[in-house]
Amino acid sequence: MEDAFPLKGQWQDWTAAVQAQSRGKNPAFNALLEGELEVPVYHPARPVSSVRVRPQTPWRIRSTVRAQEEVMPALEGGAEVLRLVGCHRPSEWLKGVERAYVEVEFEGGASAREIAESGCFPLQGGVLLNGWDASAMHALDTHCAGVDEHSEGEVRLRTLTLPDPRLSNSSWSTAASLALLIQRCAGLAAAS
Repeated sequence: MEDAFPLKGQWQDWTAAVQAQSRGKNPAFNALLEGELEVPVYHPARPVSSVRVRPQTPWRIRSTVRAQEEVMPALEGGAEVLRLVGCHRPSEWLKGVERAYVEVEFEGGASAREIAESGCFPLQGGVLLNGWDASAMHALDTHCAGVDEHSEGEVRLRTLTLPDPRLSNSSWSTAASLALLIQRCAGLAAAS
């Protein structure tokens, strides 16, 4: 090590810190150069990893599709999650789609039973009810039971969506939409 890092010039403190670190003595994490610049000390023989465990894919590319013709272009664009809004004919919409490689979410349109009968029940993703639709909320228990009945494997599918009300054509303030969201979540928690 002494041959590889000769103690010379303005890097003497840093080189001494690397040598001490490699010998297990007095480990320093930073060294001061010229009394001003603080440089991290890193010995390449020691592996460096993050302190926090992070998933390999912390996010997924989602595409919301409202027509059958939009499915393949969304997948060609790199979508990893397809949200099919208003899909009444799942077998036609998902023709040529390998469900094992993409998460599929059905929102509105066909029921869980109809999706299962078509042979297109999602392996990952879900069959979603809109949490803001009060008329759909009375059927939440039946909906969840239907999704559980048709689910394959041990993956839990999503059954409910609570979209931001400000993104619809309403004029909710941030505080009002947050209050509505909290109220709806409390109601759903009490119902289940």
